[in-house]
Amino acid sequence: MPKRILGRVYVTTVKLLWLLLNYNFRCAWFAMRIIPMLLCNAQQKFRIVPRDLQVLEGTEALLRCEIYNLVGAVQWTKDGFALGFSHTIPGYPRYSVLADRNLGIYNLRISNASIEDDAEYQCQVGPAKFNSAIRANARLTVISTGGGGA
Repeated sequence: MPKRILGRVYVTTVKLLWLLLNYNFRCAWFAMRIIPMLLCNAQQKFRIVPRDLQVLEGTEALLRCEIYNLVGAVQWTKDGFALGFSHTIPGYPRYSVLADRNLGIYNLRISNASIEDDAEYQCQVGPAKFNSAIRANARLTVISTGGGGA
């Protein structure tokens, strides 16, 4: 009988260790009265990392950013300038964030892309609840269609 119990404990421990190693968990030991507790949570990480993108001037650009286990606040930056945490971006009427927090989706949409949008963008996820901040860059290149006036 003890072998069976120990065997189950061992298998459970191995499975827990495998989960912790393969799914990027962060854990902390807490001693509450006499019983120690292990609290673990899955770390936020990118499911879809923003990628460099080339678009023609006047078309739409969509920079994708999707996060597993999202707990932090998400925002985009343009050449280091923070665009904020809102779905609409003040001062940038052609920019919007297509977001679904429950699914961890925070895609940046730029309509009617212009040469002024040609920049380095960054999807930033802030730290929260034992999670470190994560960031990923994407370069947007807007190709001129040569539609200059005479």
